[in-house]
Amino acid sequence: MKVFKEDGLALIQVLLLTTLISVIAIQISKTARSNVGIAQGFDDRAQAELLLKSAESNVLAELFRMDSHQINGMNINEVNWYLAKAFKLNDYTIVEINPLSGRLSLLTAPELYIKRALLLSGVQEDELTATYDSIMDWIDADNVTRRQGAELASYSGNTKPRNGPLQHISELAAIKGVSDSVVQKFSQFVTIYATQSFNPAYSSKELNTALFGESVAEALVVNSNSGNSFTEQDWTKLVGGQTFESIDFNPGTLHQVIIKVSVGTVFLEQVTLVKIQNQNSVTPFVILSRM
Repeated sequence: MKVFKEDGLALIQVLLLTTLISVIAIQISKTARSNVGIAQGFDDRAQAELLLKSAESNVLAELFRMDSHQINGMNINEVNWYLAKAFKLNDYTIVEINPLSGRLSLLTAPELYIKRALLLSGVQEDELTATYDSIMDWIDADNVTRRQGAELASYSGNTKPRNGPLQHISELAAIKGVSDSVVQKFSQFVTIYATQSFNPAYSSKELNTALFGESVAEALVVNSNSGNSFTEQDWTKLVGGQTFESIDFNPGTLHQVIIKVSVGTVFLEQVTLVKIQNQNSVTPFVILSRM
């Protein structure tokens, strides 16, 4: 009887030891898999960052090498490039090049265009002139208050008009009469940088509808989807005898470059605002911002 008890105890000990070894083995296996996953994550991150930098250099080089309008629809290294339309640069990278001429410049766009963009952004009709005047008072270099505007006397505390160009689009929220919700919408239609003209071929359908009507906006979308360039002749045929101020179909030198890279579980996105300089200049391009 004693022998059976000792054998049973030994068996229990063996089973416990086996269970313990199994638990340890499982834990080691999990740790190993975790370490492999971490290593793979680091590898994916490094590859994604390299692809991001490579894509940015590639885009800037092509923008500098050619006029922007030449890029639209062009096949470069077996990839079709477009303006204001995302395209796949490689298996991991998507690029979008948006000419800022497709937005209204707060420094150069006509008053009518800015006001229609404000209405589109949620500003009420009875507040439109006051909001527009306040924005212009904030930007212009003098201290003279427009008819319904706001200069220094209209602000309290440390807030005061910049009397110069905005440094960031979010600065609009500091201006009298401009709500956060208006800024969020309005910032999609405007740029704080000076552009020579407005190019509806690279603008949003929503803004084009507000400025030129639904039929014109829809025709511009159809053209954009076809990947074709849009010319002055195309515009004349589209709008007939109508005259619109400050319209030009040159993409310009200011661009927003959006690069998205996805490698494994790693996703990186970078938005760069760049100004392309003259090819004879010391600096071929100026990075205005990078996020």
